[in-house]
Order: sequence, then C-alpha cells, then structure tokens
Amino acid sequence: MRPEKLHALTSLRFFAALAIVMHHCRELFLPPSALLDWPLGQGVSFFFVLSGFILAYVYPELKTTRAVLEFWKARIARVWPVHAACLFLLILLAPQFRVWNPGPFLLNCFLLHSWAPWPDLFFSFNGPSWSVSTELGFYALFPVMIKGFCRNWWKVLTAAAVLLVCLMVACEVFELPAFDIKTNTISTLSLLYISPLGRLFEFVVGMCSAVLWTSFRPRMGSNLWWWTMAELSSVVLVFWVARYGTQHLILMAVAGPLPVAAVWLMHAGAFMSFAVLIVTFASGSGLLGRLLSTSPLVFLGEISYSMYMLHQVLIWGYVSNFGWTAPATQTPTALVCFLSVVLISSAALHLSIERTCRNMLTQSFALRSSASN
Repeated sequence: MRPEKLHALTSLRFFAALAIVMHHCRELFLPPSALLDWPLGQGVSFFFVLSGFILAYVYPELKTTRAVLEFWKARIARVWPVHAACLFLLILLAPQFRVWNPGPFLLNCFLLHSWAPWPDLFFSFNGPSWSVSTELGFYALFPVMIKGFCRNWWKVLTAAAVLLVCLMVACEVFELPAFDIKTNTISTLSLLYISPLGRLFEFVVGMCSAVLWTSFRPRMGSNLWWWTMAELSSVVLVFWVARYGTQHLILMAVAGPLPVAAVWLMHAGAFMSFAVLIVTFASGSGLLGRLLSTSPLVFLGEISYSMYMLHQVLIWGYVSNFGWTAPATQTPTALVCFLSVVLISSAALHLSIERTCRNMLTQSFALRSSASN
C-alpha cells in the first residue's frame, strides 16, 4: 500500500526554494543589504529536515537488498536528470565554465563534490548543487539508519549529534579558518555547512519527526480550528526563530566552549522550528494546510527542485552576458522579471526533464528488475 501524499508539505518546498532564490539575488536584483536580518539560506536546512521526514514516512523499512537498490534507483532518478540538465545549460550559457578541468567536472557529474572540503570543488559549476550532493550522502546512509529506526531512533539521533560535535571539536583543535574562497583551504564552513557528515543531524531530526507524526497523528483528530491554530503557531515560531532565536543561539555559542558551533547555527539554527512546521502541516487538516493542498500551490512545490537548481544557472547566464553592473537591475521591476523567468523556466524544466526522465528511469529500473526474476 502506497503512503498518502502529503500535499501541504510539497507546497512548502516552494517557499523554501523561493527563500534561496532571493538569497542569491542579492547584489544583482536586490541591494546587498536587502533582507540581511532574515537568514534566507536556512531554506537548505528546511529541505534537509523535510527530506528526512519524507523518506522515513515513505520508506519506514527496507528489509531486502532489492528494496535498498530500488530505493537508491528511485532517488537517483529523482535528483540526477535535473542536475545534469542544469550542468549542461550552465556550460552552454556561461563561457567561464567551459574551461576543462576533469576533477571538478567529474565530481559534479557524479554528485560527489560536497565530500571534497575545498571551495573550488564543492562550489564549482552550479553552486546550489552541493546540497544535492549532500542529500545523496544521506540517501547512501539511509538504508542503514532506517533499520529498526522506530525502536532505535534515539541511538541514530545521538550518533548524528555526536558526529556533529566531533566535527566542531576538530575545527577548534585544528584551528580551521573561516570560509575564504580566495585561499581555497579547508574551513569550518567546509565541514559544518557543506559536508554531509556535518548536516546529517538535520536529516535525522526529520526522520525522528516522521516517527513522531505517524505515532501520534491517529490520536489527534481532525478538528479544523485546532489544526488551524497549530499551523499559525508553527508559522509564527519559524519566523521568530529565523529572525531572533537563531541570533540568540549564535551569541550563546560564541560565548560557550565551542564557539565554532556558531557557524553551524548560522546555517541550521532553525532546524527544530522547521521540524515543528513539518509535523504540523503534514496532515493538511487546518485552513492553511488545506490552502497549501490546492493544485496551483502543489504544482509550485513540484517545480521547486527545478527552481532551486536552475536559478543560479540563469544568474550566471545573465552575468556572463551583461555583467554585474548592468543598469537598473536592483529594481522591483527587474526582480519581478527575473522571478518570472525563473518560474516559467523551472516549470518547463520540470515537465520536460524532471518528470519525464524520472518516469523513464523508474520504468527502466522496474523492467530490468522484472527481467532478472
């Protein structure tokens, strides 16, 4: 029996992707100081928590080797075609990426570049793809973590937390510098922001949230107004934590025994509020959840991955042809025009590449499995 689709969560992906797009629009379509009080980059943390939730919900167990292989095949079919299309389009639109360097190119092709702790590797080519590489690391570990997860979730969560603390201690012991793309050295950002090992904790929190939700959801009823108040409260919580709570946590970390924890909190400090938001909206039982479950918003959520992967390709294409100093770019009109192009292009990419290739690859994998039996 296939699990019920959680449409409200699909729609939430669009808003997280939009936050990342706005984050990358600074200096070109937005002034450098625009929205600096809001950590828009934490939209990536939302995706990591949501990914853990969805995978633990859809795949509560993977009992056989075949089930594990099918899981991996499905995940590759989900993420790789759009990544490959955006990589090709970037090389086509931006001449500076046509310089042949086999190392970074091959790492990007196979989505392994987030494991390399040097900026000229993990930020090479399409910058946002580092997070997809990190996600692929989660997919590789997922079959091990999900085994008996309902009983042993606290062990997996503790192990991920210990791993994160160990990375922070390593950063302090080896006195790793802050991120500086000019020096191309291993930095605190490399291990705590980019590395799959540094971001695994958020993914596991999402998995734990799925166990919590599936355990308690049947007992919580479907009262419209109760769920509406819960949804509104979770949204307020996310905005408060993003705007104020994370700053307090960063200040506490700087004054604590592991100051480098501030680097991780700067990019993932709202992770628990994201988990609360996801658990609250998963049922789609309140007014906000029902609104998010409408077809137009669900479609925006479905194209969010293409939107996330494509937007910086379009930025590089624009910059390569017109330059950073192109006139009248930091205006509301220019921003609206750019966002419109991103939305239209993302919809086209989703329908022509993402959906089509995913179906073709999934069917191909299914046919091969049938032929081998």
